[in-house]
Amino acid sequence: MLAMVWGRLLHLQNNLRMNNTVLENPSNTTCIYILCALIFVVCGCQTTVSSKSHDVPRPSLLTVTNSYGISLKAAQDKSLNLEQGMTQAQVVLLLCKPNSESPKTFFPSGQNPWNGLVWHYQWGPRIHWFDRPNPEDTLEIIFEKHLNVWVVTTWIWSAP
Repeated sequence: MLAMVWGRLLHLQNNLRMNNTVLENPSNTTCIYILCALIFVVCGCQTTVSSKSHDVPRPSLLTVTNSYGISLKAAQDKSLNLEQGMTQAQVVLLLCKPNSESPKTFFPSGQNPWNGLVWHYQWGPRIHWFDRPNPEDTLEIIFEKHLNVWVVTTWIWSAP
């Protein structure tokens, strides 16, 4: 196919040199457009990615800190020590204060709804999706009130 196009190009070049009437023939004009499009596609498809682009160091998300200065890596390591039943004060000593907190009713249409408190920790860009923060690199700790003390029920990591 490429040899055929190359041959047609040489033929058009010879016609152009001999009588300058190449563009008067509509089939030659069409062939020139097709040839230009083919050259554009072939040249565009043969672009290569430099091997050096893979060697460029990128900042690690693990070194990103939240608003209290704790890194994502440190929080991931410390969260391994989270336990059900820990109080809010114990969680603050283990991690830090949350970026935000919000009350939430769990299972509102179920037989046993309960009121909880959700602490939100966030690392990375502060992008907001509609009505919630960026779901990537977020730790949510859910507390339930027992005997007038908020204690950890569960926690959820969201990551890319």
